[in-house]
Amino acid sequence: MSQENLARTTGDRKINQLTFRLGPLGAAIPLLFFVIWAITTSVLQLSSEIGLVLGAVFGITLGLFFCKSKWADYAQGGLFDGLAQPIGVVAMVAWFYAGMFAQVLQVGGLVEGLVWIGSITGFTGGLFVGMTFVLAAVFSTAVGTGYGTTVAFCTLMYPAGGCNGS
Repeated sequence: MSQENLARTTGDRKINQLTFRLGPLGAAIPLLFFVIWAITTSVLQLSSEIGLVLGAVFGITLGLFFCKSKWADYAQGGLFDGLAQPIGVVAMVAWFYAGMFAQVLQVGGLVEGLVWIGSITGFTGGLFVGMTFVLAAVFSTAVGTGYGTTVAFCTLMYPAGGCNGS
C-alpha cells in the first residue's frame, strides 16, 4: 500500500485547501443554510435538538454540491479535521449536555414543580420572568452554550410560565 493510500485510509492526510463553486459564498452556504434553518424553526416554535441536527446535516450535504474538490477531501478537511478542533468539540459536548440535562429535568417533573412553586409563592407575571432570566443566566454559564440554554429553557420554562399566567 502506498503512503498516499495509507494516509487517506487512516485520515492522516492533511487537506490544505478546498475550492467551492461561487468561491467564498459557496463555502458559506452550509452555514447560512443552518442559520436560516435555526431561525425559521425557532420562529415557528419547532426548535429541538433533533431538528437542529437535521438542519446541520442538510447544510453539510448542501456543501457537498458546492464543493469543487473531491467529496472525500470535503469530508476529511471540512468535517473531520474541523470537528476535531478543541473549540468545536467543546461546543458540541456542551450542546449535547444541555439537551440531556433538559430532558432529565423535564422527565423529573421540573415543570410541574415550577408551577407548584409559582402558585404557592405567588411568582407570576414579571417575577416569574425575572426568575427565569436569572436561572437561564446561571444555566448558560454552566453549560457554555446560549443556543443549548434556549432549547432547554423553551421546553422547561415556557409551559410553566404559561400555567402561571406569565
